[in-house]
Amino acid sequence: MPVPSGTFDEAVRFYEDGLGWRRIRELDRPGRRVVFVSDGRGFALELTESDGRALVDPLHLAVTVSLAGLDDAVERLRAFGCDIGELTRRDGEGDGGPFSYVFLADPAGNRIQLVARSTPMSTRFAETDS
Repeated sequence: MPVPSGTFDEAVRFYEDGLGWRRIRELDRPGRRVVFVSDGRGFALELTESDGRALVDPLHLAVTVSLAGLDDAVERLRAFGCDIGELTRRDGEGDGGPFSYVFLADPAGNRIQLVARSTPMSTRFAETDS
């Protein structure tokens, strides 16, 4: 995901300190830095320094968190200074069980949706792939 250079360090801090992800690799090339961050569950995101604008507008990047950990993630991101939308909770009847979500933006303006489900997406898809 390209991150405007004026917000690159702030964006990296957002994913590390705000979302609790960890830096797994860093490249420092002439005129461009690249940092890879991971949620520790097999998902990694490449943050690339750029002079451009946010990557996804008005689309968004959906990131899953545990249902039990969503409230903690929202509070940690609020403390980080993020402008966070209203937390929506759904009972999920007929949709794989309860789930919750909230929208926010990273420092580069990329819109992110944190989604938390009681049943992991991979399990839900595995049950229907027969």
